[in-house]
Order: sequence, then C-alpha cells, then structure tokens
Amino acid sequence: MPFLGLMTGSGGYVQASAKSCRLFSLDGSFELPVASPRKGLVAFSFVATFEEGVKFMNTTTKTFAIALVGLSIITPPAQAKDLEGLYIQGGIGASWLSDADNTGAGFDIESDFESGIALSGAIGKQLNENIRLEAELGYQKNDSDSLSVVNDAGLGLIGTTLDADGDVSALSVMGNVYYDLLQTNTTLVPYVTAGLGFARIDADISSGGTEIVSDDDTVLAYKIGAGFGYGLKENLTLDVGYRYFGTQDPELTAADGTEFESEYDSHTIKAGVRYAF
Repeated sequence: MPFLGLMTGSGGYVQASAKSCRLFSLDGSFELPVASPRKGLVAFSFVATFEEGVKFMNTTTKTFAIALVGLSIITPPAQAKDLEGLYIQGGIGASWLSDADNTGAGFDIESDFESGIALSGAIGKQLNENIRLEAELGYQKNDSDSLSVVNDAGLGLIGTTLDADGDVSALSVMGNVYYDLLQTNTTLVPYVTAGLGFARIDADISSGGTEIVSDDDTVLAYKIGAGFGYGLKENLTLDVGYRYFGTQDPELTAADGTEFESEYDSHTIKAGVRYAF
C-alpha cells in the first residue's frame, strides 16, 4: 500500500511507496519525481515552491509549499545464525603407526608397521561460537611389516630382522573438545582439539607362518590435533585435520605364554564432513 500525504497551502500532495516517491499539484498541472527509495533505510526532507516546480517542469501556476520529513522504510536486520546445536560428523584418512618396542622377560623386539586406514564417526554439540564438545567412535588398522630383535636374552639373535604378517588395530571411544579460532559463521574456521577416552588395542602378528601374538588390551587413550572447517553449505562443513593418537602401554601375552608390554601411538591425516542440525 502506498503512503499518501496531503499538503497545506494552495494544495499539493506527495505519493510515496517502497519503489517511488512523486510530488503532484492538486489541479494536475504537473508531476515531479522526488526520490526513489531503496530497500533498507531511507530518510529525506523535501521543501519546494511551485515556482521552483515551474522552472523544473517548464510550467507556470500558483505557489505552494510542501514538506515531507522523515519518510523512512526500514527493513529489519537478518537474524543471526543460531550458533548452538547438535551435529554429526564422519571422517576417513591415512594413519602412520609408530614403531613399537615390545619388552618382557629379558627380550626386546621392535615392531615396524605399514601405513594404514583411520575411520571415525561422532556426534557433537556447538556450545557457543568457539567451543564444541564431541563423543567419537574411532577405528584404525595398520599391517605389520617387520620384527627386529633388539635384545634376545642371550639367544644370539640380536640384530635379526624378520618379515611379519598380520596387523595391529585400535578401536576407541573418545570425548573431544574443540576450540574454533574464528567465529563459526565464517567460511574458513581453523581449530585445535584434544580428547580423552579408551581404546582396545588388538595385535595379531605372525612371522614365517608361526604365530607371535594374538591378544588385546583395553587402555587409556588420548589425542591432540588441529585442522580447519570449510563451509560448503549453511549446515554442511568440510573438515580436514591432523591427529596425534596415543595410549597407555598395552599389556599382551605372546603365543608361548610370555607376557610383555607394547606401545601404541600414531599420526593421522583425515578428511570428513560435518552436518549441523
């Protein structure tokens, strides 16, 4: 609906809307465009005489005065995106498991591993523009490459390297906290993260057809990392990051019944997507 204001004096009126504003004389002798308001905030004042209108429109008639003050069209600001809410996340990446020292009963054997795969799924909550909390289920697996004898309790095998088959895997449940370094409504958001939880370390290794170990242990686990999120859509974010994952030394039993302590820590590069509800 247009806004219509009647003027005093010898007569005239202003017709204004969101798209145009025009000045008329009551006798219809001329029509004067005044302004073209844009969407947003428009405020202006206009005072004119008929003689000025004559000069502008090349017409002549009686004098009048008008005043149009404080015409404003205000569009409410867009609502800010809600920064708090639940999200789910999934990721996949490459994992590099560090060499592990396996020690017990006078022997020390070093395990070497190939690069492996890392998978994760999580549900989290954005608490504010910087902090996220997350519960994560993770899995990574690395194939065995070789076994090197460091100490053999006097058997004369020190320095011997054996080819190894099998793998070592970790199934983890972690509670993570993230700190987003920039506001979450920007396109590129770097972050740092840390987590604490538990992991089941499962070792199945053999050499030359002889089983060396087939055992598992559940131990305390921790991780730290950094990365960035890149906004693909309003609720969809690409997540790329690095993680260092380590555990308490797992205690395992070899195939011959010998108990020993091993090690587990890895470096992972992962990419995934995060969907916010």
